[in-house]
Amino acid sequence: VSDEPPPGPPELAAKLQPVFRASGRPGKCSSKELDTLLSCLADAGEEAPDRLLYWARRQTLKARGGLASLLQRLLSKVLRPKLAAAQAALKSAPGEGAEGVDFGKLASLCEDALRLDDLERRASASACRALHGVSRLPLAGPPSDYVVQDLDAILLLFQRAFIGQRAQSASKQLVQLCEFEADTGLPPVQEHLALLGGQAKGLILGMLLVPQDALEVVLARDGGLWDVANQLPTAHASILLPYFEDVTGTKTVQGRRVEGGEGHGLRKEFFTSMSLDAQRRWGRLTSSEGILEPGPVMCVGSRLKLQPLEAPSSELHQLLMAASNGDRIKLLFSSGHSIERTVTGNMPMPGGGSSIVVDAPFEENLSELTIRRAEVQKPAQPLFEFHRGTGQQWFSSHANSLYSTTLRGESLAVRYRAFGKLIALALANHCKLSFPLPLLFFQFLLQPERAAQLDDLKGFDNALHASLRKCFKMKAAQFMQIKELEGLAPTMSVEEYVAEQVKAILTPQALDEVRAGFWSLVPATVVEDVTPSELRQIVCPTIVVREDMGLRQIFRVVFEDDVSECQPLVEAFHAVLDALSKDEKKKFLMFVTGIEVPPEPGTEQLTVQMPFSAFTKDEHVEMLGKLPQAHTCTNTLELPNYYESLQESGRYAAQE
Repeated sequence: VSDEPPPGPPELAAKLQPVFRASGRPGKCSSKELDTLLSCLADAGEEAPDRLLYWARRQTLKARGGLASLLQRLLSKVLRPKLAAAQAALKSAPGEGAEGVDFGKLASLCEDALRLDDLERRASASACRALHGVSRLPLAGPPSDYVVQDLDAILLLFQRAFIGQRAQSASKQLVQLCEFEADTGLPPVQEHLALLGGQAKGLILGMLLVPQDALEVVLARDGGLWDVANQLPTAHASILLPYFEDVTGTKTVQGRRVEGGEGHGLRKEFFTSMSLDAQRRWGRLTSSEGILEPGPVMCVGSRLKLQPLEAPSSELHQLLMAASNGDRIKLLFSSGHSIERTVTGNMPMPGGGSSIVVDAPFEENLSELTIRRAEVQKPAQPLFEFHRGTGQQWFSSHANSLYSTTLRGESLAVRYRAFGKLIALALANHCKLSFPLPLLFFQFLLQPERAAQLDDLKGFDNALHASLRKCFKMKAAQFMQIKELEGLAPTMSVEEYVAEQVKAILTPQALDEVRAGFWSLVPATVVEDVTPSELRQIVCPTIVVREDMGLRQIFRVVFEDDVSECQPLVEAFHAVLDALSKDEKKKFLMFVTGIEVPPEPGTEQLTVQMPFSAFTKDEHVEMLGKLPQAHTCTNTLELPNYYESLQESGRYAAQE
């Protein structure tokens, strides 16, 4: 860069000289000095950011850091009073309905509070551009060093409007945000992602990744990635409208009957369902009911003996006859007793029939009982499984078996690629996977050119790391024995062997498919300011349900008018929910939202309604036996008015 001419006219350096000097003592500048520096930036014109960056590239890392700190202070000087005024304006906002709140409504409430004057607009625009540029210089330091906390907080004022809105497309929301920024003079945050924290980046990415309207996806409740792979987008991410099949459903989508309801609740259930499929060890459940008397079927020792039946044989008998090695079977007997076993073999019997060998002997008394129901599940290949070194999920043992010519290999490749798309779609839909993946996974996902190194195993699998390091000290004869045992080429060197082992563990074939799915929907330019740790925070569950976690820490709780007017019921409601155990809180989350994973605090609303009516004494008595109901599509809980019915039922005196 030594021959690069300075941008702008010669006098530009003189105008910015106060900024250069102040970069040496950013924390010591007084409020009056900051006002002077803001004027310098505003007067320097549109070429000021380029000149600041030109200066920063020629400075020490310490001087660069000083400039970054100074620019952050200047932006806070402008934005902090605006943020405080906007927060005060939104506090006085009326409550929201079950649909959440519209961006335009929030914007109108705080527009005046956030409006910048002409000097503030020009100075803030220059400071943001310069700070963003410094964050991308070599050896720039951790991304957290460049976050402008007040700008981040301003965007989070609108997160309720960006998450779960059904009435607006993401692209429309982005247009609204740009118009709001232009009108108020706020810096365009969508152009400066490096200045935002992970949560705020997630909100912007949801808009930047979706250029078109929603995409319908129809699947069975027990469906998986293989079933939806051909329904997922191919060129860009989309807002998903998932529907679950239901033969009794009154709604028809793509010619299939589906459950009622739609919206963000079903989106969250979809991502949970697909996450479970990625860890699933057993396939779809096949069941049949009927009567199989002792004789045609006998449970003896570790064998289930099935005699041939005259046609037509029952479906229950046919189901058991088809059980094969590795299947899991569950039998329900006439006594109500049930047992579960894994099939380890299936041998034909003389004269027909089968002798099914299972992994554990049957109890003796079962041989005389009638079988009423049987369930069979075939083993499935999980994409991810528990990894002891990290305590999280990692690629399964099948991750290097994708490119065989078998249907099993093809299925794995399709599912891994669909999982890569699932990560991209989680970004676009403000949803999360149901299980965490290690940071290393996202480092390799976002950095396709990065090759796995032996030191990457440190902290990931320390035992394997130590074992592979010992290979370098191994004698030639010992290493040759290892190669012979593993069927490797005699000419393979120790370095090549270790590199292959590390690659097989950290960057298996499956990672190539996950990358292909992810990058097919995500333009590289959109996520260039997103770090692996931030991506992990956005798409993986990071909030853990604790015993001491209160409902109001998770949701914005909104009581509709009828409920809020009955304070004894509101107080009892909070007291009961705050006292639930951790497991009970998970069950409550499942009941109200459809998933056990809590949302990021404050990002979602729980609406409590009281839609049930009672007028007579008998109706009030009946109301006391009515259970609460929930609509997971909108996080809505419907409560009977137990307090009023206790009063009107005549069962209790007023004091009671």
